[in-house]
Amino acid sequence: VEYQVVGSNDRFVSILFTIEKNDKKNNVITKYNDAITFNVKDGKALKLKDVLVDGFENALTDAVNDKFRQFGLPQVDRFDAVSKKQNFYLDNDSLVLIYNQGEGTNFADGQVFIPFILTDLIGILR
Repeated sequence: VEYQVVGSNDRFVSILFTIEKNDKKNNVITKYNDAITFNVKDGKALKLKDVLVDGFENALTDAVNDKFRQFGLPQVDRFDAVSKKQNFYLDNDSLVLIYNQGEGTNFADGQVFIPFILTDLIGILR
């Protein structure tokens, strides 16, 4: 497991974890990413609903689908663009959604990071 502080200011701290799972029997290494963003004032982990306004799901889903099209990435069957436990982090000027293998695409290693500049989220950002 490796980690990196990817965002930090007077309101939040975000940490990105990279986890490698080594299947020695099949000689396969799988990488996963996880992230957590803490509210600096109370130490609680933030969820998307803490960062975005109520009812953000439809607008963010549309934006995620647009990004996949822009990047030319095929989506997995039954793609859930924004789940209740959506993996994300904040850096100092963007919100980044994380999709691990099988969650967003099966292209290449299946990992996708979808960045949104915070100014692009005006209207759904708290």
